[in-house]
This record gives sequence, structure tokens and C-alpha cells, in this order.
Amino acid sequence: MDPCKDAFPSGMEILKEGGDPGLDDKYKALSKTLFGKGEAEDDMVKLVAELKEAIKKEGLVVPDSEHFHRKWLRASEKMDVNESVSILKEYMKQLLGNPIDLGGDVLPLKKLDRVYKQELDIIMPYRAQDGRRIMICCVGKWNPSKASIHELLLTFYALLELIALEPKTQVAGFELIFEGDGFGFSQFRNTTPTGMLNLIRCVQDRSPICVRGIHLINTPRLFNMVFNNMVKPFLNERIKDRIYTHAKNEELHKYISPEALPKKFGGKIEDFNNSECSASLYKFEEYFQDVNKMVLANKDKLK
Repeated sequence: MDPCKDAFPSGMEILKEGGDPGLDDKYKALSKTLFGKGEAEDDMVKLVAELKEAIKKEGLVVPDSEHFHRKWLRASEKMDVNESVSILKEYMKQLLGNPIDLGGDVLPLKKLDRVYKQELDIIMPYRAQDGRRIMICCVGKWNPSKASIHELLLTFYALLELIALEPKTQVAGFELIFEGDGFGFSQFRNTTPTGMLNLIRCVQDRSPICVRGIHLINTPRLFNMVFNNMVKPFLNERIKDRIYTHAKNEELHKYISPEALPKKFGGKIEDFNNSECSASLYKFEEYFQDVNKMVLANKDKLK
């Protein structure tokens, strides 16, 4: 599977199409490799039916859509129904105000426009050679006087939510790059253990898509102190095994092709901004409102 440009979802129609729009035979074969189970329609029908039954037993009220159930089925790296339900519950719990109040913190989506414009989190409109999306966290650009660590969590969550709508990303997952150039005492002083733990759990325990690799590049000593003391101890072994530290761009290229990376990392891509992903995000106001309604409807069952 070659690196390629791939546009973000253009609107709510992705939720209404039956099956898996855009999921071709290459991604179905990849699913067999990654999950240990295939994407044959008969298999998916059976697994979705099992997931629906498990959700019903929990008393949860969720959308009765094919897209919803296939997404959450793939939340488990083994397509294990019980694990998928557990991740779904953790996902909803985090949106009840601890740590994210979806209705008050994130909606309307334009509320965080000033944070998106700082381009601290950038999702490339390209896929790596294995079909994965690429998210770049420019932690050295963070100005704590303009955005709190909590607001970083909110925008991080919203952008993950966007690409989790893509069946390709549900299968392939994403690569997470921490670019630390410029990270100094200002960022260090405003990085709290609680804030970092919430970011970790958002990726590790509460997301319907899988992080396939975490790459640290251009990270100064202060950032490495934060990562090694506030982040790494709380990662499970599965995620720890996917952490890579790169002293130079060529080392990163062993995992992500230069064809899908910006020039800053020795890649071929001229543009390095989040204009395309944020423009796509703003088309999903209705979707986030529906998620908020779902979370509130299940509030008493998530304690």
C-alpha cells in the first residue's frame, strides 16, 4: 500500500452510507493481518450482531447504524466484542465532564477555533505506506498563555474523533509524532500530571482508533523529562512497545515514508498546516451534538 493523499470526510453522508465507504480489498486484507479477523461481509454481520447484543445487555442507548457498530467493533485490536463495549463506556465517561464536558467545552466547534489556528495538532491529508493517518503534535509551538493544557486535550480529542469516522483509519490506525523543537521552561511549568494523564487515556483507553506508533523527534531534555516521568509510566506495555525516539529524520523514514511527511521532517510535502482537517471538522457540528445526546442519555448507566 503506497503513501497517498487522502481527503478528510466531507460531511455527514459518511455516517449514512451502508457498509464501509472507501474500504477496498487492500484494507480488508490489512484488517485480517491486524485484527486476526477478516472484513468479509458475513463475518462483519455476525460480529456487529454480537456487539449490538452486548451493548443491549449493558442497557446502553446508542445509534442503530452500521457505521457506529463497525467503528466500535474495530476499537478492540482483536475485534473482541466485550473489549469494544468496555472502550465505548470509557469513551462516553470521559465526555461527562471528567475530563471533557462535550456540550460545554467542545461545542460549538468554532469555540476552539483560536486553538486550532495555533496548529499545535496537525493531521496530514495523506496516508503513510500502511494506510495510517499521521498526527503531528507540535508541542514546542504551544504558548500556555494562549491555550491551556486542557484546551490541548479538547482539540486533540476532536481531531481524533474526526478521523475515527473514516473506515480506513478504523482499520489502519494512526501514527502520532511529537515534534519538540522549542519546548522550554514555559511549556514545562504548565504541563501538569493530570493534564498529561488525560491525554494518555484519550489515546490509550478511550479511543475507537488505534495508535500504531508514537514517534519522538527534535525533543529537548525538558520534553524528555516530561514524557519519561509523566507519560511513559502510565502507558500499557502494548503502547510502550510502539514508542520510537529519532535523533534524525532518516530514522523516522524507516517507519513513515517521506512521501507522506512534510519537508520539516525531510519529507516531500510542502504544506504543513491543519487547514484541511479543521475545515472538515467544522462540517460535523451535528455529529458532535448527536454524540453529546448519546452520552447524556447514558449518564446514569456509566457510573
